[in-house]
Amino acid sequence: MTKRAFTLVELLVVIAIIGVLIALLLPAVQAAREAARRSQCINNVKQMTLALHNYHDTYYGLPFGRGGPHAQTAPGTALASQNNHDRCWGPFIYMMPFVEQGPLYELFTAAISETYGSSATPAYKPGGVFPPWHYGTYADANPDYRNLLSAQVPALRCPSDGYASSFYETGANLCMYPSATAASKNAMRSYVYNRGDWIASTANPGSVRSGENNYVLNCDKVRGPFGNGFWQGLESCSDGTSNTFAFSEKAISPRPSPVTIRGGALSIAPANLLNGTLCLDAKGRNGTFKNPLPTGVTLAAAEVGFLFDGRGNGGFTTVLPPNNPTCFSSTTANYDFGISTPTSYHPGGVVCSFMDGSVIFIPDTINAGDVGDYQPAEGASAYGVWGALGSKNGGESKRLLD
Repeated sequence: MTKRAFTLVELLVVIAIIGVLIALLLPAVQAAREAARRSQCINNVKQMTLALHNYHDTYYGLPFGRGGPHAQTAPGTALASQNNHDRCWGPFIYMMPFVEQGPLYELFTAAISETYGSSATPAYKPGGVFPPWHYGTYADANPDYRNLLSAQVPALRCPSDGYASSFYETGANLCMYPSATAASKNAMRSYVYNRGDWIASTANPGSVRSGENNYVLNCDKVRGPFGNGFWQGLESCSDGTSNTFAFSEKAISPRPSPVTIRGGALSIAPANLLNGTLCLDAKGRNGTFKNPLPTGVTLAAAEVGFLFDGRGNGGFTTVLPPNNPTCFSSTTANYDFGISTPTSYHPGGVVCSFMDGSVIFIPDTINAGDVGDYQPAEGASAYGVWGALGSKNGGESKRLLD
């Protein structure tokens, strides 16, 4: 009786065919998974924008881009401290009650104490809103407060960003944690608020408040819808809420300071940050910076993504198109202002929402005008369609109708 069996050649052919089929199917599977992740990311941004509207309906104003507690001995006196840790809360912490995170918000605000001179009042517990310039001090010596900084908020994490669920442990140079006496484990976030199309730096006349350091933008010169230390309403978006960005994405940094554009940052002298030319010139191939970097450009500490941080990398600017370099006038990039470009791990672009609540996927190829132009504090954006969507009152929409 003859036994039937595969020959070695036939077996190898079958294995080869199976391998080819897997190679053909795998990209399709990966594409389907990424499509699902991008859909979830779009939903996250949508929910945050709806929360923004609920906040506005409740308090008749938008949360500011950067503010919160700062050191001051008493109301009306000079600021007692002008360091990076003061006035650094971003808009997301104020929106927590509107994304079913009310208890987390209350725990944060309960950890702040008001101090007037030498006497301290009980913990300050605002009814859902925090004043932009709060006369208070941090209860950062409390380990329970430090633990709050590691709170995970899934709605603030992009599922395509593998670093979004990570932590960064440090003691110094953190928003809401000025003391370096003990380490703090800090949660990350993937989303950032619209700072507009204006490059603020110490070399840009009028972009910083007189008498204060370069970490605070001039209130009257904010080109985006989120004020710095003050509230403004939807009426400030005279270009139209459907023509003004609200939120976008910022890839989390794979520490230590990477050479990749996603999660990385560069430092450039303030005078060379008045336009995006030198920053854009630092872009290399395959999502990395040039090696070597152009003269006058160095790597910066890309501390991006701290959960409620509103400083430099906490927002985004519409100067360079998505997935291009981020550049600041300081080596501690998360503290400073400059060019903060949206980035993501979605192929080909980033998710953005508008102030009217709509969400769109913006491609890397969007028209950004001439990045070598200087953007004045008023008037139409110098950075094409991309810049126009970042400015709240540039008048670009009206100019198209004239």
